[in-house]
Amino acid sequence: MIEIYFQSCKVEGQERATLLLNSLLEEYKVDIINPDRRLLFSAGLLKCQYRTALSYIDCLSIAHALRIKLPFHTTEKKLKQIPGNMLQMLNVVKYELP
Repeated sequence: MIEIYFQSCKVEGQERATLLLNSLLEEYKVDIINPDRRLLFSAGLLKCQYRTALSYIDCLSIAHALRIKLPFHTTEKKLKQIPGNMLQMLNVVKYELP
């Protein structure tokens, strides 16, 4: 949720980002998770391996998506820079911001 707010705030401003995130949270069932140790270690490993391509929040989101086999929704442009087969295991749903 932080990443969605950040990216939309960067492009459309704080007020629009607030409206977008509130709308998203009202329209869809969104589960906010508390990371457990396994998730933290998985995210930490991703950050270690792809430190220049991924933010901490992306690493945590990707680790969670891989763990429970959910699509990873992102606006991240650097995902293409990630070597290896991690992207093949990840179901990426990409959005382009104006």
